[in-house]
Amino acid sequence: MPFRAGTRIHVSSYGMYGYALLCCETLREVTQMAVKFHRLATPTVSLSFREEDGEAVWTFDDVLDLGPDDALHRFLVEFQFGIHQTLARDMVGPDFKLSRLRARYPRPEHAALYGAYFGCPIEFDQPDNELRYRAALLDKPAAYRNSITVAMAAEVCERMLVEAKTASGLTRRVFNLLMERPGQFDDMEALARKLNTSSRTLRRHLTTQGTSYKEILDDVRCRLAKEYLRSTRMGVDDIASTLGFSDAANFRHAFRRWTHKSPSDFRR
Repeated sequence: MPFRAGTRIHVSSYGMYGYALLCCETLREVTQMAVKFHRLATPTVSLSFREEDGEAVWTFDDVLDLGPDDALHRFLVEFQFGIHQTLARDMVGPDFKLSRLRARYPRPEHAALYGAYFGCPIEFDQPDNELRYRAALLDKPAAYRNSITVAMAAEVCERMLVEAKTASGLTRRVFNLLMERPGQFDDMEALARKLNTSSRTLRRHLTTQGTSYKEILDDVRCRLAKEYLRSTRMGVDDIASTLGFSDAANFRHAFRRWTHKSPSDFRR
């Protein structure tokens, strides 16, 4: 069932996120867009991408910490395997082929279906759940590339991702707790104690909701930095110290990453 369902999930199923993927210039740009916005479409699965030994490598895992022996873990990963192959064929054409598939879980009774659906070497009991294909495909021009459309769609996805994160009750509670003590931010352990849970559980719930302690802390620091720059005469060194940065250079680097501007340019 997860394989059959995965073949029916096309890029058009994902709304604005799908348009953003479809209009990318190359498969490489698709990978960057997918990693950034995948929580809009696959909140139960984490994914990462890398290149290794001439192969493009996607790694998947469930965000529920179920473990490879759990049937639900296998179902979620098999579903993602099926979806990913279908989306790749939507992007680069029906001739797209995987070079290898690796799974963390033991060889299932239906292992023969893997060959029928994926047509590549299959390995079980591996360290990670992976799909691999030739890295040369990454720079192949996409069939429906459109730089204007992808920029517009990505902007909408950015807003949707922010809304999805801030709408969560737990994410909002963590945000509010960090805002209560600017410059003396609680770490994960302290936050977990205040929320009557463990740091492991807190981390898992935040991951499920598409965010992390670091992302929320960055959001808090960014908002406070903007407010200090707009509303006070504090120098950059003082703002950096107030926000818990070791020095002004690290603050400037972080601020440029958040806003694509220097603190001085933003203040002007």
